[in-house]
Amino acid sequence: FVWTYLQQGPWSLYAGVGYLYQDFEYEGNLIMQYSPTGIAGYNYVGNGSTGITYENTFSMVYFLLGADMQLTPQFDLSGKFSVAPLASSEDELHHLYYNKVSAGDMDGAAYMFEVSCNFQFSPWWFVKSGVQFTTISVDGDQYQVLGGEPLGQIDQEVESNQSSAYITMGYSF
Repeated sequence: FVWTYLQQGPWSLYAGVGYLYQDFEYEGNLIMQYSPTGIAGYNYVGNGSTGITYENTFSMVYFLLGADMQLTPQFDLSGKFSVAPLASSEDELHHLYYNKVSAGDMDGAAYMFEVSCNFQFSPWWFVKSGVQFTTISVDGDQYQVLGGEPLGQIDQEVESNQSSAYITMGYSF
């Protein structure tokens, strides 16, 4: 949801509220695993099959402020900044070869920034490009279970820094 609260000449300023949900899933194929501290029982030579699965979800309501500026009738710039003061994250790590599960529950904040431009090079054709940056920082507790028996709880921090760029060509009709 975006609300334009000031529009004057080529400028417009807007504010909004949104929701972002991200789900990341990874698998690691085991070739060789060892304990860097030398703890016995954690050394495995694998056959390349999946040895680790990891899933991390981020969920957040964010507030944004943005501005658009029409530089020429064919060219405009846009920028927006968003903050999610109550971001949350859950993750789960499975070590399949020795039946260890680690599950985390974390809270924190996120910040997002985007700049884009749009060029209308004919009455119907346009090119749009932009860059986006997101940083998420959460911390909380991780609970570990080995072979069905609780191992305990540790502090956990997760940071995610994401960036992307895009270019699009389109036709308006």
